[in-house]
Amino acid sequence: MLRFFSLTPAWIALIAFFAPAVASAQGIPVGFSWRLDPDAMVMVIEADDQLDDLSVELRADGRSADSWTRGSLGTGGVWELSTARPTRTTDYEITIEATYADEPGALVYEFTAEIYPPLEFEVVDGSFDPDARRFTMTMNQPADHVQVNVRGDDGSMLAERIVSFDGDAPGTPLEISWTSGPGNILTIDVRAESTTGAWSSTQFIPWQVEFEAVHVNFASGSAEIPAEDAPVLEARLREIQQTVDRVREWVDCKLYIAGYTDTVGGSADNQRLSEARARSLGAFLIEQGLDLPVYYQGFGESGLAVQTDDNVDEPENRRALFILSTRSPPTSSQVPRSNWSSLR
Repeated sequence: MLRFFSLTPAWIALIAFFAPAVASAQGIPVGFSWRLDPDAMVMVIEADDQLDDLSVELRADGRSADSWTRGSLGTGGVWELSTARPTRTTDYEITIEATYADEPGALVYEFTAEIYPPLEFEVVDGSFDPDARRFTMTMNQPADHVQVNVRGDDGSMLAERIVSFDGDAPGTPLEISWTSGPGNILTIDVRAESTTGAWSSTQFIPWQVEFEAVHVNFASGSAEIPAEDAPVLEARLREIQQTVDRVREWVDCKLYIAGYTDTVGGSADNQRLSEARARSLGAFLIEQGLDLPVYYQGFGESGLAVQTDDNVDEPENRRALFILSTRSPPTSSQVPRSNWSSLR
């Protein structure tokens, strides 16, 4: 699965779910609240009237956790108590004892701090289908909503959608889909938010442009580009550069060059020859001014454009593919391996 981590600040790596405190009243005029700070849990006691001989005991999951005492707290006074921040979901019980109007009394509050790890979401393997405009994901916190922004490679926004959920439990498959008109998808920005307010985001770049195959009339057994084919390659370079200029504001492109041969000769020799020719094509484009990372790979007799028997001279199979992408092209019948070599 693809996994993405929260981009929220590190100090809220743990998120508290604030369950209401339950008090047992025995005649002490105090208010109570609590909060989670970055490095502590803070409890706040407010006196509605004069209190003396104050003492506080805190229990966590049924065990003694901390205690405090002080002489008095005047009307309207505030007493803040700090203790260790919980690292997991914890049930608390706090007992406040004091003398009020010369009579002893106590209050007991119960509350729960439900702790979540940093928000992560995962795209379910095999579900990401930009052509069908959908994918399935899960969160590790209760799901509130997912925002999807889809941009085309002409710079236009193809779709903007918020998919809402009703606090679906962590691990629940969440179906995400959108509707958009025609256009080649460049980026898909996904921002997931949980019911705790934590969020995580990532960007998918499914964009890839495969140019029409180029046929270069290499001499038999040679990887040297004939002078008469230079104009064809220069025209292809202009197409590549125009496409890069259109999208460079949003993504960084790489050029992948795949070389192929027909079935004449031995397969091992053809493999080496196709790789040498792909490398030669990349070097030519760089010499002509292409300012992109360039990768090359030879496929020899693999991925034939026209299926033939062995030792068949088929010009359509002596070709090269130029693929612009932000990542290594996925394997396919035409790109059966992913062992790209860097030219620079």
